[in-house]
This record gives sequence, C-alpha cells and structure tokens, in this order.
Amino acid sequence: MLSHAAELVGIPTLSIWASVPHYVHNAPSPKAMLALIDKLEEIIDVVIPRGDLVTEAEEWQTGIDTLAADDEEMAAYINQLEQARDTVDSPEASGEAIAQEFEKYLRKRGDGRDGQAGRADGRPGPDGPRQP
Repeated sequence: MLSHAAELVGIPTLSIWASVPHYVHNAPSPKAMLALIDKLEEIIDVVIPRGDLVTEAEEWQTGIDTLAADDEEMAAYINQLEQARDTVDSPEASGEAIAQEFEKYLRKRGDGRDGQAGRADGRPGPDGPRQP
C-alpha cells in the first residue's frame, strides 16, 4: 500500500526481495539479508558495510547444511528442490525459450484449423498468417 500511495503522488518506488526456502523457517535469515544488501548496492551504486553479516550468513548456511545432513529425508527433499530450481533457472526455461518451443510444437501439429501453422494468440506465425 505504501508503494502504491507513493507512486500515486509521483514518488518512484522500488521493491526488492530475497527468496528463502520454506523449509528454513529460522527468521531472520542473514543469508537473505546479505543478498538484499548486495542487490541494493548494485541498484544504488553505494557500498554498504556488512559488519558481521558475512560470518553470520556462513554460520547460518552451515547450520542448515548440518541439519539437512542429519536427516536423510530432508536432504533428499532439499536436493529435489535444488534440482527443480536449477531446471527453472536454466537458459532453456526462459520465457522466450518456452514460447519458441511451444510455437515449434504448434507448427508441428497445426492449430486444428485446416492444418495451418500460427501462434496460439492468433498472430501470424513464422510460416505466415493463419487461414480461416
């Protein structure tokens, strides 16, 4: 609401966030705070002192790793989540790449209308406009 109200009166706003896995319910997360500071530095081009935060983030990560190592089921779950994240973060999973693959699929199978290729949104595909 504050961001929306600020924008309404002409004050530019910015929102940054850090993703913390749901299985890590320890709050606060020094690793997430460090990521936010890194991004903020990048955005505003200012160096922000970190104090003990780097050490705290490393200790926090070590604690999480130790807990996971002691629990086979949790370790397997974390590994599964990391693999899923890596798949989503891969270049092949970009919006553009997914759109291109989907268009390629549609061209191969046609769109169900006289076998003509085209985009799902009705725009002409690379092979030309759709035929009615």
